[in-house]
Amino acid sequence: MFRSMAKLKFDKLMQELANARLRLSGGEWRGEEYTAMSRVRSLGQIISTQAGDELHRHVVVASIAALQTYHRAILVALVGCGSPYKERAAELVDDKFTLREALMLLGQGEMTAAELIAHSAPAGSIEALANALSTILACDIRGALAGAVSPFSRHDPGATPILSDVDGLFVKLRNAFNLRNILAHEVAPNLEVPAETADEVVKASESWMAAVEGIMWAKPLISQPLTQFEMNCAAGDQLREARRGLAIALKSARRSSESSGRAAEFRANQRAWRAMANEWVRLAYWSRQGTMWPSVGAMELARLTKERTKSLAGWQNE
Repeated sequence: MFRSMAKLKFDKLMQELANARLRLSGGEWRGEEYTAMSRVRSLGQIISTQAGDELHRHVVVASIAALQTYHRAILVALVGCGSPYKERAAELVDDKFTLREALMLLGQGEMTAAELIAHSAPAGSIEALANALSTILACDIRGALAGAVSPFSRHDPGATPILSDVDGLFVKLRNAFNLRNILAHEVAPNLEVPAETADEVVKASESWMAAVEGIMWAKPLISQPLTQFEMNCAAGDQLREARRGLAIALKSARRSSESSGRAAEFRANQRAWRAMANEWVRLAYWSRQGTMWPSVGAMELARLTKERTKSLAGWQNE
């Protein structure tokens, strides 16, 4: 009976994760933090329009929703950084969902441990967001926020911090979460949400995101490419390396196919794989608007190329 109940919980959770992924802008968490940041900026542009206070209510609720999405995307990114972040992130999993056992099963499904952790980690208050980051980064998050600078200034010891008042930001976001909870669960007809309040929520959310970005690029992403030029170079290097590995594997695979009398079939298969890989990357990444997607697509093509290399090696060993 216990196992049946545990399986039902697990199946329900997996369905929630699948539905959450479908609602993401690109069907995956990669880059979703920037979608959330863009969402908050767009909300700031509709404040003080003719819709008045009613629209300001929406701005508050939507800003916090974007902040929570940003937080989950950051958790996914941190888990993706590997050890020790992944192990620390596992501490965020709540035992009542028996998710620690479920993590062992994820290798057999389509969802990742990162998605599972991000979905289950509490995100209903600014304290919950801060505690999660403190746990995974193993740092005093308030101190880290106070010292956060623009990612582009991360190597400048004299860079000006993004935040001038961390405690004040916590107060504003705590009030924003409380207001969001009221607006999401009550009619509250006598509660006014003036433009100034909505604007404060938007700006506080933007400030939090900007500071967390600064922390990410100063800690787990310190060695990663940041500028578009750096990303293009890194993606190009990865793709060239992957193609060199594939070229070596292809030579061996061709000899095997010739000795087995399947050379023509193998060449056709390789052409089909190349067409499939290129078309997938074009559809999923290179057709998107934005300067980041060419490099992201190149990294995806490098990943597919490495998988093909591994498959060819396995095929020859069968």
